[in-house]
Amino acid sequence: MNRFPRFILLFLTAAGITACNKEPEVLATEPVYRTAQSLHMVSRLWEMVHLTGTGKSAEVLPAGVRRKWIDSTLADMDGLEYEIDFGRITASRPNGRLCPDGFYRGGRFRIRLNSFLWLPGLYAELHMLQQDTCTWSDGTTLIPLRGKVVFEMDNDWSYRIDAYLSSGHENDSNYLRTESMIAFTEDKGFPGQASNLYRLEGEGSLYFGKDSVNWNVLNPLLKRIDADCMGSFFRGTLEARYRRELYSADFNPYGNDACDRWIKIWKGRSEYLVQLN
Repeated sequence: MNRFPRFILLFLTAAGITACNKEPEVLATEPVYRTAQSLHMVSRLWEMVHLTGTGKSAEVLPAGVRRKWIDSTLADMDGLEYEIDFGRITASRPNGRLCPDGFYRGGRFRIRLNSFLWLPGLYAELHMLQQDTCTWSDGTTLIPLRGKVVFEMDNDWSYRIDAYLSSGHENDSNYLRTESMIAFTEDKGFPGQASNLYRLEGEGSLYFGKDSVNWNVLNPLLKRIDADCMGSFFRGTLEARYRRELYSADFNPYGNDACDRWIKIWKGRSEYLVQLN
C-alpha cells in the first residue's frame, strides 16, 4: 500500500502530467503519455536545429547563447560542425538557462551538417553526448538527454527524421526510436522557411524499463515552427500498442487547433485528458 502513493507522486513530478481523472486512473495513460512526450521532445530538438540553421537563433536560443563553429567551411569536404552551449548545470532549480519556449536547457548540443542551407539533399545530425550533459527542464524536474537525431531533406519538400533519443534518469528513462518518420512541409514558398507548417507521419517504438510501446501516426501530426507553437503539435492522432492493449491519442481534444499541449487518450472505452510537458 505504501509503494503505490509514492509511485504516483514520482510519476506526476517527473512527467508534469495534469489530468481530469482521479490519481489511480493517471497510470492508465503512462505508455502513450511517454510516447507523446518523447515525440514532443524530438519536435523541440528539431526546432533548435531548424531555427539556428536558418538564421533565426533568437527564436530558440536565450540571450548570451550562440552557436560556436567547430568547422565552418565546406572547402575541406567534410561538412560543417558547431555546438550550442547552454552552460553548466546549476545545482539548484531551475538547473539551466531559460529559453524562449519557456523551458530550461543546459549542457552542449553538437550539430553536424553537409550544407549551410536547408535545401534538398541536406543531411544534419544533432548529437547529445553523455559527457556534454545535455538537459531539459520545466523548472522543476531535470531531464538528461542522450542520443542522436538525424534530419534529411528530400526533393519532395520533406524531412526524414531518425531519432535515437534517450530522455530521463537511468532508473526512469525513455528511449524513442522512430521508423519512417517523415515531416512534410505544407508551405512550399521557400525551402527551409522557419515559419512553415508541417505534417508528421510515421511509426516507431518507445522503451522504458522492461516495457515497450509500438506506435504509429494515424492522422498526421501538424505543427508550426514559430514562437506561438514551440514544441507543440496542434492536431493529429496516433495509436499505440502496449502489453497487447490498444491506445489512441488525439492532439486536438478541444477541436480548436490550440498549441496548448493537451491531448486526449483512450484506453478501450475509458478516456483521459492530460497535458504534455
